[in-house]
Amino acid sequence: TFSVLQQSMGPEYLTPQGALLPSTWYTAALWFNLHASGAVYFVVTAMTMWQLRHSRRLLQQSLQEQDALNAALEHEHKKMELERRLAHSLIRNVFPGDVSDALTA
Repeated sequence: TFSVLQQSMGPEYLTPQGALLPSTWYTAALWFNLHASGAVYFVVTAMTMWQLRHSRRLLQQSLQEQDALNAALEHEHKKMELERRLAHSLIRNVFPGDVSDALTA
């Protein structure tokens, strides 16, 4: 049998009291008891899967941004190396040997 708690109030107390459900509510209560936990589980699982997909998308975006920044950094490093070699060549061609050696050391 199905039962619910019913509250009864007095001047100084509030006590739970057992009460039986009418027989017409048995089917509804049984259906709810059987399906409520499954529905909650489905909602929680769906939310978890959505968060997982969202986190994976953010991770992929972050990895793409990281690759782009690494490529830009490598390009800048090569450009600075070329500029340094050109500057050293200019110094060696303009200044005497001992001065150019001191400047490029």
